[in-house]
Amino acid sequence: MEIWDDIYGHGHTTVKVKDKSFIIMSDHGITFKSDLENHEILLQQDRFFKPAYIGHRGWVSISDPKDWEEMSLLLKEAYMRAAPKRLLMQLKAAE
Repeated sequence: MEIWDDIYGHGHTTVKVKDKSFIIMSDHGITFKSDLENHEILLQQDRFFKPAYIGHRGWVSISDPKDWEEMSLLLKEAYMRAAPKRLLMQLKAAE
């Protein structure tokens, strides 16, 4: 997978694939890209919340994740929403 991260001036680390962000990490938690359907489902759970500025575009935040198995699925989905088709085909071939 072609992934890299950038650290911005306010202490946020942004994980990107081909210049598209899909995870933002900070002292406040993890914010990740989601489809609008899962976005609504996740926001019904108390541990997830809509981040300012980007929440209306399907991004979801969590302050203190406990279930890392669930998080791995959500973060993989975030990657798949940002990755180009060529990388998605490589990922599916590797599974």
